[in-house]
Amino acid sequence: MKKVLFINPSVVCANQCQRGWYSYAHPTSILKLIAWHRQLGNDVAFIDCMDYEVRKSTPLQFYKSLPIGANHLNLYMDTFILGQSMGWLEKELRKQDPPDEIWVSCHMTFNNEVTHQTIQTAKMVFPEAFVLLGGNYPTLFPELARQRSGAEINIGPIPEVNTIFPDYSLFQGPMDYIVFQLDLGCGNNCSHCVNGKLNKEIVRFDVDTLVDDLKRKKEQYGVNKFVNIDPNVAKYDLESFLRVCIKNKLDADLLFYGGIQPDKVTRELAELMKSANVKGITLPRELEIAENTRLHKSYGPKNFYEAIAIFQKAGFDLSDFHCSFPVGFKDDSLIDIAAIIKEINDLGAIPEITPVAFIPGTPEYKRHFSVLNGKTLEELNWALWPALDSREDIIAHSLLYNAAHGNRFEKPWVLKHQ
Repeated sequence: MKKVLFINPSVVCANQCQRGWYSYAHPTSILKLIAWHRQLGNDVAFIDCMDYEVRKSTPLQFYKSLPIGANHLNLYMDTFILGQSMGWLEKELRKQDPPDEIWVSCHMTFNNEVTHQTIQTAKMVFPEAFVLLGGNYPTLFPELARQRSGAEINIGPIPEVNTIFPDYSLFQGPMDYIVFQLDLGCGNNCSHCVNGKLNKEIVRFDVDTLVDDLKRKKEQYGVNKFVNIDPNVAKYDLESFLRVCIKNKLDADLLFYGGIQPDKVTRELAELMKSANVKGITLPRELEIAENTRLHKSYGPKNFYEAIAIFQKAGFDLSDFHCSFPVGFKDDSLIDIAAIIKEINDLGAIPEITPVAFIPGTPEYKRHFSVLNGKTLEELNWALWPALDSREDIIAHSLLYNAAHGNRFEKPWVLKHQ
């Protein structure tokens, strides 16, 4: 039997706007690995550095100044840490019995430097332990992750863990909801996205077993809200899952915030969603036809409005429909962005303005290489508007972002010269 210690690192939070994007950021991968190691008979422990109270307005701890916009602008903004400090982590580590192995996860690539610091702190306290780094970051950038972290690297998902259900028994965060998985991966190939690289094949859960697990968790933890953030469930097992939820009387609120592809929405699907108590979704609105073609989108505004009409006819309240569209490209049309925000507001839905994450190796990163060249993964944080080439453009995008959120943020982007 081995003693395995899991660590979920803190994250970079550029401002209060980005703080809300960490909603539903339960460490699902780690909780699945905990379940797996317990099945293997290993002793497990978990240190969670994350702060899940993302809706509160308490001050964030300062991290560092990072460049905002294209590098030649010489503009910077202060960024912050959401979660616990390295000092707190060191104290928590010293409370632990020495582990045989330490497993650390990093999914958002711009959180890589904080993850490296987390690993260095763990190695300082437990220099004899084997340290393994997994997640999207080391899968996409294994050599960088190995060199910068000093840890061993796990590339891609562990097949034996794919369809294991997360074990929440060591999770100490708020339990007003639980995250579940239905279909991992996405069959689309959008030019700004890496989902296709992370999951070469779609991982599909057995829906009967899944619903049984949700019912157990509902009873065990008293939770009545289940959130799914998989990227494309409507393309695969959503209908069959909803039918089993209805048949087995799950009787819980369901939210699908990973995205319901609008051209997959049918009257039958909408009626099933209504009967199964789906309360909120992300429904991509996307951009106009020319931009969608460039982004390799197979659907667009026409499909979005057809889906909206179907949901309205099925009796849905659109107030928790997050209608997403990407922004932050070098050739954005500010007029189009403003018009889309108004269209979605007029529907009574939420305009989910979504700054694009430029990840090296994607077609959109290559298209923007002239302004992105030289930026580290940390500096490619979408909240730093890395592809915008003028101060005026950054300010305009920031104002539009805030407008889409009811102007509830006070000066979220404060620019300064270094």
